[in-house]
Amino acid sequence: MSDSHIANLEQEFLWSIEKRRIDGAKQYGEYKFLDNNTLDMMYEELADIVNYCLFTYVKLRMMEERIDGVIRSDCAGEDVGPDQE
Repeated sequence: MSDSHIANLEQEFLWSIEKRRIDGAKQYGEYKFLDNNTLDMMYEELADIVNYCLFTYVKLRMMEERIDGVIRSDCAGEDVGPDQE
């Protein structure tokens, strides 16, 4: 993976953050966050993030198991010659 590809992915992520800030300012007002208890909001978001981490872990492990199964299945179907054992 090239440095420019990584930089593009970083920019993509940073733009998504900026877009959410802009959209929130349009929907709620530029400085609405000053009226909110952002600490309580962050606690709620952290609980969501931890759940997303758990869900993603499960999905990644399931993908890994499926990939391993496909590889084992593909390897089991190969003819192994006497010099490859």
